[in-house]
Formats: sequence, structure tokens, C-alpha cells
Amino acid sequence: MRTNDKRFFAVILILAGAGVAHSLMSRPAAVLIPVLVLGTVFLLYKYPPGRWRRRGVRRDGPGRPPGSRPRNRRGAAGRVKLRVIPGRKKDDPPRH
Repeated sequence: MRTNDKRFFAVILILAGAGVAHSLMSRPAAVLIPVLVLGTVFLLYKYPPGRWRRRGVRRDGPGRPPGSRPRNRRGAAGRVKLRVIPGRKKDDPPRH
């Protein structure tokens, strides 16, 4: 950042802090309620209740023995062999 940008950003932050401090002194409920709502939403996002968690997705725990896991990233489902089936259209050029 250039020096002028840093100064402008510092002035904006100081003014925002002064506005929040003034709101907190004059009407604490006007600041406290949004902070509580945003904090609750953040906590629910970070630590969702048990009924909201996805079932069946377990990364740790009992399952397959260590030697039977697929070695590539895509797993066993990624090992699909694809074949091209030649069509029978009349306007296709012959293949060599």
C-alpha cells in the first residue's frame, strides 16, 4: 500500500471505532443485539447441532483395514474403462 492509502485506511478505522464507541455509550442495546445475533450464527456455523450434521461421513473410526484402502485419490469408483463404440451413420468419413 502507498502511504496515502495507509493514512486514509487508518482515518476510516479511527472514525468507525469512534462511531461504535459512541453507539455503545449512548445505546448499548443497539450494538449488543446485532453482536449477539452474529455470534450465535457464527457458533451454529462452526459447531452445528447433532441433527444438522451429515450422517455417514466419517473420516476417522473403524472401517476398512488399512491395507484395503484404494491407493489413488479417486478410489475404486474412479477406475472405469471407457470404450468408444463405433456408430453406423452414412455421412461419417471412413476411419483408418
